[in-house]
Amino acid sequence: MNYRPGAPQPVGFGGAYAAAGMLKSVPVYSWSGVYGGFNTGYGTAHDQTSLIAAGFQPQSESFHLDPAGWFGGGQLGANWQSGHAVLGLETDIQGQSSHVGPSPNCLTLCAPGIGFSIDQHLTWFGTTRVRLGYANGPLLYYVTGGAAYGGVETTVNNANTAFLGGAIANGVSMRSTKVGWTGGGGIEGQLVGNVTVKAEYLFIDLGGQSGGFATDFGLGFIQNSTISTEVREHIFRLGVNYKLF
Repeated sequence: MNYRPGAPQPVGFGGAYAAAGMLKSVPVYSWSGVYGGFNTGYGTAHDQTSLIAAGFQPQSESFHLDPAGWFGGGQLGANWQSGHAVLGLETDIQGQSSHVGPSPNCLTLCAPGIGFSIDQHLTWFGTTRVRLGYANGPLLYYVTGGAAYGGVETTVNNANTAFLGGAIANGVSMRSTKVGWTGGGGIEGQLVGNVTVKAEYLFIDLGGQSGGFATDFGLGFIQNSTISTEVREHIFRLGVNYKLF
């Protein structure tokens, strides 16, 4: 508890200090302008996946793939500020090491010489999003959402070296560029001058991916298999921006 001796001073911009010319203005950071920067982070997923086989040895299996890995890239955007409200548009692109496998999954027979493995890899991804935020001086709290896109590779290897009629080795490799949506939010703050730093979370949904392959066991015994998987990822990242103008 403190006590200040002397006459009470008026509070606000029109107080005695302002009248004396000692208080000109309170500096407030402006979020309006065009900026660019870099980001890095970690992505993880828990993608629902299924394997359905018809014909010889029919089966239906459901499991999850858990790709995870580090990524890095850059972003470019622009903000328009009115009072505390900030409207922005941002686009970004990055390369990623996110993958799962190759690790055997016991989907058919867990026996020596029989293996089934899946390797799922999100090679790159990007987003183009609207940002809607609340500015409190040098801090900006925002939600964001828009379009997402990325390159997905899923490789299935089916091997049976213990088959009586000879070894079997087949599978399917699926490579595609997927387009979907993203949503999330974050906080950004002025570090010094035109430099800001941000922490952000995004959920990315790129839909699904599917493919099939046939296994010929000989003597007319054929099995047709279809593999289907989700492509959804949780993104946690840190970024640095510089306001260009």
